[in-house]
Amino acid sequence: MQINQMEVFQLKDNVIPKGLIPLEELFDHDDVARKPTLQPIEKGVEDVNIGTTEHAKMVKMSKALPPKVKAKYISLLSSFAYVFAWDYSNLKTYDTNIIQHTISIKPNQKPFRQKLRRLNPKLLPSIEKEVNRLYELGIIVPIHFSDWISNLVPVRKKTSEIRLCIDFRNLNTVSLKDNYPLPKMDHILQRVVGASLMSLLDGYFGYNQILVHEDD
Repeated sequence: MQINQMEVFQLKDNVIPKGLIPLEELFDHDDVARKPTLQPIEKGVEDVNIGTTEHAKMVKMSKALPPKVKAKYISLLSSFAYVFAWDYSNLKTYDTNIIQHTISIKPNQKPFRQKLRRLNPKLLPSIEKEVNRLYELGIIVPIHFSDWISNLVPVRKKTSEIRLCIDFRNLNTVSLKDNYPLPKMDHILQRVVGASLMSLLDGYFGYNQILVHEDD
């Protein structure tokens, strides 16, 4: 991503793109939201429920869509709402025969065990709740002895929710890389030239939608 030099401002030693809000303005030193109720920033986007009142399934749509086009989108998404993962429980039905994630390690590499890092005590209840939810749904399993150990990294989202990431930097260093994992951006843009509509789908929780192979 390219950032125009005129569209950034200086904050101490960090350069932040214009329009982004520093986390220090949203959360205090204990990582508690300064304003618990955050206002949505998508002015041209609205939330649409394609589920029911009891089981809401919210999607975001542009407010600029004509009513007829919007109705077609709602009808299409409602018809195929079952193919999306709306919460962790939907990931249980994932068919591992379709694809599994494997980790290819360079030969003759020694496993790395990161030292345990301290976490903010005020975040521990949220972290424990998230880990228990993953465990109860079978997305993660306990293991007592492991050659590789990586720390959890809690990340605060704009909605004030906590998401759990993993510090895989040591593992990434010794992993085999695909030199060209994605097509060039200009090729992608050329394929949508002339299109009157364009849709984007956002993954629910990222990589944990694809299960890791048991050997890895």
